[in-house]
Amino acid sequence: MGLGLWETVGVLVLGNFIGMSIFGVLVVLGQKTGVTGMVLSRAVFGRRGAYLPAAIQAVLCAGWCAVNTWIVLDLVMSLLDKIGIVNAANDNVGPKIIVAAILMVTQVAISWAGYKAISAFERWTVPPTVVILAVMSFVAWVLLDVDWGYSGASADMTTTEHWSAITAVMTAIGIGWGLTWLT
Repeated sequence: MGLGLWETVGVLVLGNFIGMSIFGVLVVLGQKTGVTGMVLSRAVFGRRGAYLPAAIQAVLCAGWCAVNTWIVLDLVMSLLDKIGIVNAANDNVGPKIIVAAILMVTQVAISWAGYKAISAFERWTVPPTVVILAVMSFVAWVLLDVDWGYSGASADMTTTEHWSAITAVMTAIGIGWGLTWLT
């Protein structure tokens, strides 16, 4: 988006600080009270008044699940194309429905099993993920010809375009990522 490396890192750090601070406050509220945000909102809005915040949280959960399902669906379909099971030039409606159904059933099963299942899954998947990220970082730092001093195209951008790029990155990736965990 025309931002340099360090400017992007700074925007992401600030955005994550804002988004995760809001998330952290709500986590502490939930831990202290032992109830979810939907139940906590009753204290502020009343039982009937809490219907709207509860509906918003339900839509956020559904949207978060849908976006994650769509991204994984696209990745799986690309993989199936690479190994020759489907042809990316076709619509592949049937295979997409089957893969999406498998993804959704898996997500519902994990949700049904609860936090302990997710925690056990992460216990086994986080260490390999850290190794993969370390290898990717090594490759980027040592083996690729990356211009780490690139300061972005901000010199060619107007102040409005530059500010738009900063706020878009901060909102979508920085603040937005933290806020997606509110539900």
